[in-house]
Amino acid sequence: MTQETFEQIAKRLRSKALEVAHWHHLSVDDAEDVAQDVMLKLWSMHDDIDPDGPVESYAAVVSKHLCIDRIRNRREEGEYDESMSIAVEAEQQSWLEYQELEQWLSKRIDALPETNKLILTMRQIENRELDEIADILGINKSSVSTLLSRARRQLLNDLKKRNRQ
Repeated sequence: MTQETFEQIAKRLRSKALEVAHWHHLSVDDAEDVAQDVMLKLWSMHDDIDPDGPVESYAAVVSKHLCIDRIRNRREEGEYDESMSIAVEAEQQSWLEYQELEQWLSKRIDALPETNKLILTMRQIENRELDEIADILGINKSSVSTLLSRARRQLLNDLKKRNRQ
């Protein structure tokens, strides 16, 4: 990865590091320290990082490990509060549940009819307007709206069934 590429994505990576640090209930100062350490670590390996790869995921993993190290150091220094342990364990459980839900949702989206999947992706992930999607696909705006509604409804019904189990 070139220096210019790294500079372009650095803001996103730093935000991801701060987000993970806050998930681990670190103070603002500790979160800033973790974010800075993540950026230094990523910069030291920038030649080995593929800019088209999952760079944000890698930043999140590095952040998580630095947060855990920081919490362990506090525990060893006696600054660790038992409520922090409970919060960290709850956060790890939430993280696992989130990862599982994300995988389940990805499979459900892949199982949608191709047009519905495409429209849902263009609207929800790429944040395209309905008019723009209609122009790209060469269909009416009302058809786009209908197909998008069907895709969302299908995912909602699947989610309701999953939660009843």
